Amino acid sequence: MRLISRLRRFVPDARPRADKADWHCSQCSGDYYGERYCVNCHTGKFSIVTTPVACIEEVI
Repeated sequence: MRLISRLRRFVPDARPRADKADWHCSQCSGDYYGERYCVNCHTGKFSIVTTPVACIEEVI
């Protein structure tokens, strides 16, 4: 979060991108939708996308 604040000094109107998709975690065999982060494993390291990614700009 601190990095975002520092970057906004240079580009004040920039918004974060969130890539939403269907994911499959190969470590716990869980399927989920949203950002690349498995809540069971507490990481996105073992996740692979199962559908095309839709880029959504989040409003803060």
